[in-house]
Order: sequence, then structure tokens, then C-alpha cells
Amino acid sequence: MILYNDEHVKICTMSAFKGRCITSTLKTGDKEMTFMFRRNYRYAKQIKEEGYVRTKTDEFVIKKVEPADGWYTCTAQMNVEELEGKQFPTGFTSTEQTALSCISAAIEGTGWRVIRCEVTKRRTIKQESNCSAWEIIQSVITTYRCEVTFDSIEKTISIYEKIGKDTGTYFMERLNLKKMQIQSDSYDFATRLIPVGKDGLMLNINGKNYIENYQYSRKIKTATWKDDRYSVASSLLEDAEAKLDEMSKPYRSYTVEIKDLAASKPETYGEILGFDLGDTVMLISKSERIRERHRVVKMYKYPENPDANKCELANTRLSFEELQRQEQELQTAEISAAASSAATETLNDAVGNSEELQKMVSQIREAVEAAVDDTMRQLYATKAEAQSAKDAAVEESEQVLIDTLESYSTTTQVKEMLTEAVTNEAISIAEMYASKKSLSDTQKAAEEAINDLKGRIEWIVEKTGYLSEYEGEFADAGEAEQDGGEDE
Repeated sequence: MILYNDEHVKICTMSAFKGRCITSTLKTGDKEMTFMFRRNYRYAKQIKEEGYVRTKTDEFVIKKVEPADGWYTCTAQMNVEELEGKQFPTGFTSTEQTALSCISAAIEGTGWRVIRCEVTKRRTIKQESNCSAWEIIQSVITTYRCEVTFDSIEKTISIYEKIGKDTGTYFMERLNLKKMQIQSDSYDFATRLIPVGKDGLMLNINGKNYIENYQYSRKIKTATWKDDRYSVASSLLEDAEAKLDEMSKPYRSYTVEIKDLAASKPETYGEILGFDLGDTVMLISKSERIRERHRVVKMYKYPENPDANKCELANTRLSFEELQRQEQELQTAEISAAASSAATETLNDAVGNSEELQKMVSQIREAVEAAVDDTMRQLYATKAEAQSAKDAAVEESEQVLIDTLESYSTTTQVKEMLTEAVTNEAISIAEMYASKKSLSDTQKAAEEAINDLKGRIEWIVEKTGYLSEYEGEFADAGEAEQDGGEDE
């Protein structure tokens, strides 16, 4: 390995290290490398964060150096700094474009280039908040259901429908399978899926708005998938079929420790037991009664000690959680939009007509309850996503409040009161989407949020009595607005 400083000036060729492990991940195309070196190594002080380490195939950026019993442990990530540094402060949109066109637009000016693309389908990528070229590429991987490899030395990107091959390699007890851990669940299981696209776009297949897949069970379990980026029915159908193929069987993954005979004895086992990231292998375990074909979705390679190699297998291209990331982003956007819409309507009505000010609370409550009723049964978010949605809703609603009030002559007391009112309602809207695994839990959470909301509404009603002395001021402001005049 070659060590460089943070200005990319070569320091030395490293040899005094041990325990090097390179981890490769299929779902992101990312890589990570860890290794250890002695404290008294002559270049130890120059191995520090933000320096670079280059192997024969990749370049890494040092991110962490930790002491451990006379040694240091170094952790480095694949060098994609130019992609992470290409920022889109106001978001990024690519409408019905190929993966090649989308990524090429995102990486323009970074020094990276796409040298191969097997994916021809057209899809829409929409990032409404600040994002980087690296994040856009990750969205492409999810949305286009493709797989990507990065050459961090040549700065090139290759886009595939599917990485890897099936050469008949197998992992078997008493041969090359040393240890196995199993994970399996069906939390997101469904056999019938109702896809919904932009502006309520739905399928019509012989009068049916859903598709079915009974590959694992004849049980009818219905789910709805909503994604506003789909405006073409054929694209919605194609991706819905792929999504249901994943949902209609339990998700299974295996972490296996193997004796990599192909790496230690390539002349003997290279052709029959060799494997790489993305390859399909046969997993055979008599003790667990398993004989299944799976893909290698993660690899842990120890170049100096191949017998320590490990890998992870899964029966899906990507985990369902990863495939659902696009829906979670849309949930946050919809919650923020609902909060902002309610805030804008309430403020315009209240400021334009002083008599409507006293009705502010009831209007907000109606907006909240309507938002819950319309979307609660379709959108499900984890606690972390709910918190993100709440933060986004509060921030956006406060900005709407500020922008609206700037055009009117108001007092500090009025601003503070309305700010608290609208912010509290934005929080309540977001909280109502913080759901669990079942609809009953979702409804319970919503009811608790509404009960809490009633207490805050009573407080607001009481406080609005202090606004009577400003009614004339609001009325004048409303008339000035209608006459086209400017407020003070």
C-alpha cells in the first residue's frame, strides 16, 4: 500500500501492517478498509485522518485512527470526495431520463465519468433538499433497481442491471462452510400490491388496480405503494412487479464464515469454488436443512489471510429497507407540505379579516384531522423518519409564517402568538404519522396526538382574546392588500 498526506503527496510504501480487511457492499458500491500498525512504526505519526492510502485496485481516505494495545487501528473509506463535494443546494431533478443521463448530469465537473451502462429504462429522480452527486447516485441505484461499481483510481463508474455471475460455486459444511448466522423475517410481507403514482395514477389490468404474486404463500395480504415520481403507467407496473417480487417472500440473509479455498489454492479450486461480490452461490447445510441459492451481497476480504474471509448472502438484490428509502423520503415531503398548506391558509384568512382570527384554531384542527384521515392508512414511518418529518414540517411552517407576516403591520406579541400556534400544529401533523407495525397502533398514536393538541388549542383560544385591540390594524392591513398598496 502507498501512503499519501492530505495534499496527496506520497509519503511512503507501507509494509509494516497487519489484519488488513477490505469490505465491499453490493447495495451501495462502497468499500471500506481497516488495518493495524505499530505505535513505533517510523511513519506512524503521518498516518492520520484525511490522508490517503492506495492499494492496487482502490484509493481510500483515512477517517479514523485509534490506539489499541501498542497498535493503532486505521479505518479508511473509498475515495469519492469529488462526488460528495459536488453539491446541489436547492435539490436535483431528473425527469424520465435514463440512468446514464441522470448520473452524467449529477457528476459533471467532478472528474468522474460513466464508462458503461446496461440500464435503458427511464425513471424520475427528485431530491428537493440539499444533496450531493454521491447521494444522487445512491438514489439511482434504488430507483432504477441497478447496481454500480466505482473505480476510485481511474474515477470511473459502471452501471449494471445485475453484477456477478453464477458459476455453480457452493458453500457446504465440512468443505468450505465454517460458520453461519441466519436472519429471516416477513414483517413487510405482501402478496397483493396496489401501486399509486403521480396525481393518483393507478393501474387498470382487466379492471383491477393491483398486481399479485403467490410465489411463497397463497395467503392474500394487501399493501399499497405510493410514489409520486411515476407518471407513466408502464413504468409504475414494471417497478411494482419488481417490488412485489421482493415483498411476496420472507427476507432471508446469512453471514457465513468460509474457508476461501479458491483464494488460498487457486490452481485447484479457483474455477469451481471461486466467488465475488454479486455472484450467485448454492448454500448447503445439512444441520440447518438448507439448500438454497443466494447472492453475495457483502464481502470481507483479508488479502494477507484468505482463510479469514467472510461474506453475507441474501435472497434479494437489495434489502426491502433499502428499496423503501424512496417512500420514506416522500413521506417526509408530504408531511411538510401538509403542515405548510395548513399554515398558509390559516394565516391568509386570519390576517386578511380580523373576524376570522378567532376561527383560526378550529380551522387548524380541521386541517390536521383531514390530513390524518386522508393519508394515515397509506403512510407508515419509523420513529427516526417521524422525527425528521417533524423537524422539516416545523422549519417549513415557520418560514411560511415569516414570509406571510412580513407583508403586514403586526406587533411582536401577534407574531409570537401565531408562530407558536402554527408551529404546534405542524408538530402535531408530523406526530400523527409516527406509526408502528399495525393500523390500530397508528390510530392510537393519532388519537393521543389529537388529545394533546386539544390542550394546546384551548391555550391558544384563551390567548387570542389579547388580539382584540389589534383588530383595526389587521383590517387596515387587509384593505391595503386588496387595494394593491404596500404595508408599513
